[in-house]
Amino acid sequence: MSGDATATAKNIIASGALFRLGFAGYLVEAMCDIGLNVQEKQSTIVALDEHREHRRSPPPEEYGQGPPEGEEAQGGKVNAG
Repeated sequence: MSGDATATAKNIIASGALFRLGFAGYLVEAMCDIGLNVQEKQSTIVALDEHREHRRSPPPEEYGQGPPEGEEAQGGKVNAG
């Protein structure tokens, strides 16, 4: 009851089981929130690590960087420069 602490306390005491059930439901909801936040942070860390690894790796040959001189080109032929 709004503004009447005595009446609120009497209502809680009168329906203690319902109050405890509501509080237990809140605890379950809080634990689910914690689990979801931990999972989200872990997936974000994994994504950042993958991004960081991708930035460190050299660019693939298909982006215009051919094989170094003297190494095999496509078809198994050696570049004779």
